[in-house]
Amino acid sequence: MPGFVRCRENEALVVSGCGLHKPKILCEGGTFVWPGLQKVDRLVTKPFDIKVDLKNQPTQNSTVLVNLKARVQMKIGTQNEELLREAISSFLSKSEEEIQKTLQGTAEGILSTALGSMTAEDLKSKEETFKSTASESLSMECINMGVLVGSISDIEISDDHGFYKNLNTKEMKSETEGNN
Repeated sequence: MPGFVRCRENEALVVSGCGLHKPKILCEGGTFVWPGLQKVDRLVTKPFDIKVDLKNQPTQNSTVLVNLKARVQMKIGTQNEELLREAISSFLSKSEEEIQKTLQGTAEGILSTALGSMTAEDLKSKEETFKSTASESLSMECINMGVLVGSISDIEISDDHGFYKNLNTKEMKSETEGNN
């Protein structure tokens, strides 16, 4: 006797097995399944708020090791079937915590690489460039996992010795002293 399975909010249902040439994917509504002949898997599609906290990351000139705190909004892509199939192949057998951990590691790796591609001076004076570069790189990486990057926000860059904080002050003093 068939059973009706309903898709909950922020999840995708993946039905596979007897009578289906390829898995049936639903992001809303429900479907009938044959118990014992068909299998139902669920994939969490809710937004993930990833907190990144990197310590002592080298910059391009490696003279300053910086710390980075940021928030990254990510979500399993449900906008089209191809994107959702990528997410299913990446995350279907994983728990919500495992998905979060994978996304965290990906975000940390990309942001660390982005930090390493700029000097401390450029990070300080071109924060929007850093944010844009990091966001673009992260989006390109995540799309292969079926994940969309919403935003990178609350960026805080510092170092343990106060050098980064005083970069603009030092430059301004040098320019002022040079003009006198």
